[in-house]
Amino acid sequence: MKELLMYPKVSGINFREFAPIHFLLEKGIVATMRNKKYSGYKGLFVYYKGKLVALAEIEKVVENNDENREIYYRISGFKTLSTWIIKAKKLHRGKLPKWIIILRLLKKFDQKIEKSIETFL
Repeated sequence: MKELLMYPKVSGINFREFAPIHFLLEKGIVATMRNKKYSGYKGLFVYYKGKLVALAEIEKVVENNDENREIYYRISGFKTLSTWIIKAKKLHRGKLPKWIIILRLLKKFDQKIEKSIETFL
């Protein structure tokens, strides 16, 4: 719980694709395309299909453009840039999101911890 006290404003972010959440949990970092900039938040509860799996911090937020996609797709969890773009459009009604959010893993949660945190909130 000490990690939570570091972040006065904590929000949540949900992943519906396995590749980026797996990358975050294995490599400790991930880039994700989002329409929400998460301004004012430093810490994020990370969910996979609605299940709490981790706590992460927002390392960086950049505009989603060709140059930044080329740079950050390598930490997106997807094998190719085109796959990342296709998946992002599929999840955002055919349009690319405005932002690329870079998350750094702070803590992985197991089932027991997940239940206690949800009770705490």
